[in-house]
Amino acid sequence: MLNMKKSVFITGGSRGIGDACVRKFHKEGWNVAFTYQKENEKANILMDELLKNEEDPGCHEGEGSSLIALQMDLRTPASIKKAVEEAKAKLGIDAFDGAVLNAGGWIGGLIQDMSDQDINELVSVNLTGQMILARELTPGMISERRGSIVLVSSIWGITGASCESVYSATKSGLIGFGKSLAAELGPSNVRVNVVAPGVIDTDMNKGYSAEEMEALREAAPLGRIGEPTEVAEGIYFLTSDAGGFITGQVLGIDGGITL
Repeated sequence: MLNMKKSVFITGGSRGIGDACVRKFHKEGWNVAFTYQKENEKANILMDELLKNEEDPGCHEGEGSSLIALQMDLRTPASIKKAVEEAKAKLGIDAFDGAVLNAGGWIGGLIQDMSDQDINELVSVNLTGQMILARELTPGMISERRGSIVLVSSIWGITGASCESVYSATKSGLIGFGKSLAAELGPSNVRVNVVAPGVIDTDMNKGYSAEEMEALREAAPLGRIGEPTEVAEGIYFLTSDAGGFITGQVLGIDGGITL
């Protein structure tokens, strides 16, 4: 028998915004399949924490699961395809109701200092991998005529940022991809939206100095750094039925820094 609860596929779920999304969707009663690339220990800790109060501690291991963690490498198409198929099999579903394409990478630096490897890494993880993942997720949604995809971009994909030109380009490309995909999938009743987080309290900010973080905090009209849970709330709204008439939009969750 197929699992009748709503199901969501979340990438980069072991930390930061992804971790907050896993917690939010699980709290709201969704089946959650989330991926990680290297953080196996963090993924296991999150699984144990969320499942500790469930009657069957092994309910995440087989068909009919409510929560599963999968290793996936966005740089490898075969890894993406395997993760999607394994997630559907373990959840006992034919298609996901929602997908949060959150995983991404960051490498900063002046353009003249960016190596070929740096550029290829950012493009493959932040853009090409997202396109391939969407390609794997959408056939089931189209067949079922339901689904909502949220792509996680960045304010730097909207405004650009010095010393982050390649990163900004990939995040800007994600916005263009999301808008085009919304037009393409709308007739199949599949929605696509983008969130553009500002400066959020995650370990991705390790590349900024304390002085730079303070300047970014002061630049936001709300005068503070955002929390991952605040981004997760916006993502959940867009994915859920509450956002049922919203598609092709870019939601800035940035404390007003892009005003």
